[in-house]
Parts: sequence; C-alpha cells; structure tokens
Amino acid sequence: MKEPVFLQRPVINLEQDDSKRRVGTRYSSSDARIYIVDESGVQIPLEIFDLSSSGAYIRSDLLLCPGDEVDLRLELPFIEKDLMLRAKVVRGEVEEHGKGPGMGVSFESISLENRLLLEKCIRKNKS
Repeated sequence: MKEPVFLQRPVINLEQDDSKRRVGTRYSSSDARIYIVDESGVQIPLEIFDLSSSGAYIRSDLLLCPGDEVDLRLELPFIEKDLMLRAKVVRGEVEEHGKGPGMGVSFESISLENRLLLEKCIRKNKS
C-alpha cells in the first residue's frame, strides 16, 4: 500500500477556539468508520470520536492544520451507501479531556441527500 505523504506533519499544540465547536446532536459509535481520501485515491482510516450533521472530531496522531481541506469517506450503520464529504479542519489538539490527539472538522460540501442520511443515522443512534 502506498504511504500517504500529505499527513506527515509535526503534531502541534493549537490554542482552543470555542467558536469553532459544533453545536447540536452528536453521534458516537464504534460501528462508524471514516477515511481521508487523498488525491491519488489512497484511503487512510481514522477513528471517529463524535459526529454531528455539521462535522466530526477525528482521533489521529497525524494532525492536519486548521484551514486544510480534505475529502472524507464515511461508513455508517443504518446507511447502505458510503457518504463522500469535503471537510475543513477547524482545530487540532494534542490531548483534550481524554479524547486523545485529533482534529475537529467541519463539513464544507455535503449534498442535501447525504446530510439527510447522516441526520437519519444520528437520530437512529439516539433512539
């Protein structure tokens, strides 16, 4: 498997900006899978800590910088098709309240159909 190059950045401690935090219902499940898809199609698996219809906190030792944009593939229970999303990194953290290192991303480009599917999955998880 080809090694991705674009993620090889030093881990940095970023100041927290609470204005970048998501609001609304969040989803957390070990059944959900998320992958960064690079420009050559290589998929890098990451771990979802929590997910909402507007973004996610992704655990990873390899942090991207705020402002970086990434393509994501999201596999969720209750949904037959994978969701393809464009996201922007809004914050990165070495450690936060036991979450481990990771980054917060905001979904920048998500179709209405995919947003509705994501919201459906979040509602099903809450019930």
